[in-house]
Order: sequence, then C-alpha cells, then structure tokens
Amino acid sequence: MGDFKFIKGNEAAAEAAIRAGCEGFFFYPVTPSSEIGEYMANHLHRTGGVFAQAESEIAAVNMMFGGAATGARVMTGTSGVGYSLMSECISYMAGAEVPAVIVDVMRAGPGLGSLEPTQGDYNQVTKASGHGGHIIPVYAPSNAQEIVNFVHESFGTAERFRTPVVVLYDGYTGQVMESVEFPEGRQEKKPNTWSLDDAPGRKGRVVRSGYAGGIGQHSFELYAKYDDMKEKLQRFEEYQTEDAEIILVGFGIVGRICKSVVDKARDEGLKVGLIRPIMISPFPAKAFAKYKGTKVKFLTIEMSYGQMCHDVALAVGENDNTHFFRDKCGSLPAMSEILNRLRQLKGENS
Repeated sequence: MGDFKFIKGNEAAAEAAIRAGCEGFFFYPVTPSSEIGEYMANHLHRTGGVFAQAESEIAAVNMMFGGAATGARVMTGTSGVGYSLMSECISYMAGAEVPAVIVDVMRAGPGLGSLEPTQGDYNQVTKASGHGGHIIPVYAPSNAQEIVNFVHESFGTAERFRTPVVVLYDGYTGQVMESVEFPEGRQEKKPNTWSLDDAPGRKGRVVRSGYAGGIGQHSFELYAKYDDMKEKLQRFEEYQTEDAEIILVGFGIVGRICKSVVDKARDEGLKVGLIRPIMISPFPAKAFAKYKGTKVKFLTIEMSYGQMCHDVALAVGENDNTHFFRDKCGSLPAMSEILNRLRQLKGENS
C-alpha cells in the first residue's frame, strides 16, 4: 500500500513527480500553478533533484529542453499564458524527440485573463503546442488522485514515445485539497541510445530538431510514432452508457461533475450515461465509434466557448445528435442547469 496524504492538487502534482524520479524542475511562477514550483523548491532536493527558477517561461522551457537532452527526467509547470510562450520550444522538443513533462493549470482568458478555473486551453494543448503539425499526449485528470496517477505515469509515457507530455487541469482542481494515495516506487527509467550523457569513449550523439534535406524521412518517422500513439493511448471512462439515450461528454473536473449528474438523471428515469476522455490527445475517438449511425444523442459540457465539442462531432459524425452546453469561464457548471438541458433533449426525443 502506498502513502496517504491530504494535499492540494498542485502540491500533489509536485510530490508525484518527485516520487516518480524527477531529476530537474525548471519554473517561472504563474498563478494558478505557482504552488507546484514552491513545493518543488522546498522538497526536490530530498531525492537529489535540481530546482531552478528561471527569469521567464521561455527560459524555463529551454532549460528543460537542455536537461531532457542529457537523458534527465525533467518537468515544468505553467498556465495558459506561460504555455503560449513555451510553445515554440515545445515544438523543438517534439522535433528533437526528447521526453519531458509539462503540468498546465488552466486559468481564464484570453489575454491576461483572470485566475478563475476554465477549460479554454483545450485547443492550445491538443492542437497548437507550437508549429509543425506534431502531436503530444495530454492527460486530463478530474481530481487530485488522478493528478498523482497521471503525473507519475506521464514520465513513462514521455520516455516510451520520446515526446513532451502534458498533464492538464483547471485552477479549481489545482487548489482543492483532497486525500490521495501516492504509488510506491519510481517509474523505471530505462537506458537509451540517444541522450547526451557522459560516456567517455562512446561514439558521439546528436540531439537536433533541424533535418534540412532529411526532413521528409524524419517527418514520416514522426507520423508513424503518432499513429502508434493514437492506437495505444485511447484512454477514457464510460459510465452507465449501456442503455443510454443521451450521453454526456466532459473532461477534467467537468467529467467529475457529470458523473453525479448521470446519477441524478437516472433517479428521474432519464437514460443518461457519460464518456469522460482521460487523455484528450490523442482524442479517444474509439469511445464514440460504435455510436455512429445510432439515435443516441451526445451533450458535451465544457467550461469554455466550446472546443472539445468539435472533436466529439468529428468522432460521432456531425449531425443532429451532437449538442453542446456552454458554461461561462470562471465558474463550475451547475448540475441543475445540465439537468434542465437533459430534460429538454429528452423532450425533443418524445
């Protein structure tokens, strides 16, 4: 059995990284992710790790790139405004195929925005992590326990596919304190044949993201890796979908709320289920494939103008069966409002 703690979500992310074997953490403070850096500054040294506070997000992500190139297990934390600044280097890391973990704690925007919780960075992390058309895995935890699990797991995923990996959640999830169990042991770190480690007498190695005349071949190698990721990283939760006439779709904390909505809807006799994407990149299209051509309706719930709803529509086949419930940034969706929308959809079916 692992170790139990009552801890804030952001601090849980940091502790999980330390226990997973993080060797370097590079950070520029930005709310609502600042507790991750504060916790790392106070605790990473206990396992021999290195903490560095950079002068900007751009500096932090490039420090992380350098550490990753040596084969070190590295991580940073940020929010959407910082992720925007990091996106160029994230693209370089994808091109150079170096593993790293980025914890992105969403805040309201666009622009400087505000500090309230939101899910408006969905497109940013799943479709716009820099230039070049790459794909990076993105975990979407719904509570502090999943933050622990996914941060711990993400180091292995990053090294398995030689890629940056994002753990994405909103500011509310990062601030709420919950009881969590930390897994025993570290993620096993396997030897590799590409990193710039110190090995006298070994043939030289090069870590690069520029390939000049060889870019065509390199691109196809990346495409093959992305196809493999799409096949092997289909992560989602299904809840009471067996006989559902309406299926809610929500990620992160919204998926957590929607599970309670399903229970209340069932009490009213509404046949409602839930699909919660656990990884939002690659998008779990397999969860929706069996519903193509059926009469099952989908209601996507997001704390944003609506971004994941387009992926749902593509997965199901955009038609009259896909719907979207929008909630304003900065507040959690009310269960009563979701239930009212479900009742409305049920009435339309009658």
